[in-house]
Amino acid sequence: MSQHESDLLSSALLDCHGAITHRFTLLADGRVRLRSGTVEILIDPTNRVVLAPRGAHVPDQVMTAAVTLAAELRPDLRP
Repeated sequence: MSQHESDLLSSALLDCHGAITHRFTLLADGRVRLRSGTVEILIDPTNRVVLAPRGAHVPDQVMTAAVTLAAELRPDLRP
């Protein structure tokens, strides 16, 4: 994933202590970049699919947050 990709919006999930556990970035093409610690995952929110890295797992609640972010900001990409 290129760091030069256009970002539309970033959002984060926090744990009960206020620490960021997951950071989401909605990209201009509608994909969502998810960062958790040192792991970076690319998600297709319209199909709820992990595009990269191959074999990465995203828990259902985290995937739902990524899909919700994309749907709210890019209604044209709603599943």
